[in-house]
Amino acid sequence: MPQGIAYRRHYSAGAIGLALFLYGVLALSAREVRERIRPFAAVGYSAPQKWPTLNRWIDAASDGGLFHSIRASPGSFSPRQKAARVAMSLLAQAEPVSAEATDEQRVFAGAVQAAVRPGQR
Repeated sequence: MPQGIAYRRHYSAGAIGLALFLYGVLALSAREVRERIRPFAAVGYSAPQKWPTLNRWIDAASDGGLFHSIRASPGSFSPRQKAARVAMSLLAQAEPVSAEATDEQRVFAGAVQAAVRPGQR
């Protein structure tokens, strides 16, 4: 499987890592994250405020199911705290992209590098 593909997900590992960064670190609402990450104009019944996929990603990522070398988050953490912890771990693990790279670009790259492959977990 090519690097950066999130196993059993419809989005790339980079997009998922970026979504967690936007939600957890930059404190954007789930709606704002969906508007920046989701390429489709149509939204489901949970619109306009929620995006259930984001919560599924947070749970999977904070349990180590999406990115290797991410330790489980404490049970007392809120979803936003879990997202921030995963995103900051991905940011810290990112190989240098360029001197001018933004944190958003670096977390995207870190997520691509840390994506769990089938049978790796």
